[in-house]
Amino acid sequence: MGMCLAGNRLVLRPLEPKDCAEIVRILANPVISYWVPVLPFPYTASDAKGFFNLLQDNPHRQVWAITLKEEFIGLIEEYPNFGFWLDPAF
Repeated sequence: MGMCLAGNRLVLRPLEPKDCAEIVRILANPVISYWVPVLPFPYTASDAKGFFNLLQDNPHRQVWAITLKEEFIGLIEEYPNFGFWLDPAF
């Protein structure tokens, strides 16, 4: 596991394959699609798998899971600029 950044409430940690189901669940929300129109909608498990493959092929791409009390709630990345999305429940 790579480097983590912990604050008072949130932890940024490397994205892991176990996050796939939560990514698909959160990105099924049309609110995310509205604000992040570059993502396919509906976002599928196949899309998530493709994203993980892309990350493996490009190890310099910086992507972190945003977690609250170990619960995956979003994602932040630096490619080519910083961007993030969060579960609208948070």
